Amino acid sequence: MSVCDLQARKVADHIRPDAGLPLRAPDAARILIVSDDDSDTEELKIVFQKAGLTSESAVSIAAGCESAISGRLQVVFSTPVIGNGSWKRLVEVANDYGLAFEVILLARTFDLNQ
Repeated sequence: MSVCDLQARKVADHIRPDAGLPLRAPDAARILIVSDDDSDTEELKIVFQKAGLTSESAVSIAAGCESAISGRLQVVFSTPVIGNGSWKRLVEVANDYGLAFEVILLARTFDLNQ
């Protein structure tokens, strides 16, 4: 089992907080992958699936923003720049609609100008 698998498993496992109630991953999709690289998307989906988490994907920033507006997301994984936009648009959508999700950038190399 890889380090990613172990970390994902920790997220999915039942945890007992101070209140004594078990936590579990929500039933609805809460993770969005925004990438035009099918291999990265499929790899992440497999990791999340093994951890018992549901994810969905979008191949453009525009499609990712449409999914984000639904309000059901907790985390968005995105490549910094896709043909029709930048990850910054996802943050703008979160701010404009008062949404609370984290944006995690996926990049093999990273240019600060992006």
